[in-house]
Amino acid sequence: MKTMRARLIALFFGLLFATGSAQAADTRWIHIFVQDGPDEEVRLNVPISLVRAILPLIDEDEISNGKIVIDDHDVPIEVLRQVWDEVRDIEEGEFVKVDTPDEDVRISKKGSELLITVLDSKDRSEVTVRLHESIIAALLSSENENELDLLAAIEALDEKMRGDLVNVQDEETLVRIWVDDTNEGN
Repeated sequence: MKTMRARLIALFFGLLFATGSAQAADTRWIHIFVQDGPDEEVRLNVPISLVRAILPLIDEDEISNGKIVIDDHDVPIEVLRQVWDEVRDIEEGEFVKVDTPDEDVRISKKGSELLITVLDSKDRSEVTVRLHESIIAALLSSENENELDLLAAIEALDEKMRGDLVNVQDEETLVRIWVDDTNEGN
């Protein structure tokens, strides 16, 4: 966890200094807050425009030119597209509910948003994900069969989302990712 945090911080400051900090009044910000125990805390507040500008420059193993390459160990993108086509057409409401002694999973649609909640009583953890359907469609929009279009998803995120995207909480760790119009991650 510490190595990842150090990389995130270094990347953030490197990107910030490399591209300058002039921001328009209508800039959307993505915020990431991680608290790992009582003494460790990381806060990143990054304009989405900066993420859009830098993402095409990243050239790592699975991420290149704003796209995530999915290897053959994962679910094929075409299957994900087919599943999404079916989910997109489902009317509002809960359509997946799994209750076990250790875990509860819920997947539902509310308006044009997909909501996923996982409660794990064994690990005492909770995960909540909230995404606008345009973000999922953009992510799946790559013409290549083994790619997810992260850049298109970020652009859709900038246009459609405000508020919490991801919340993860267990006994020691809290992670929150959200989008709003301020540069203060409160």
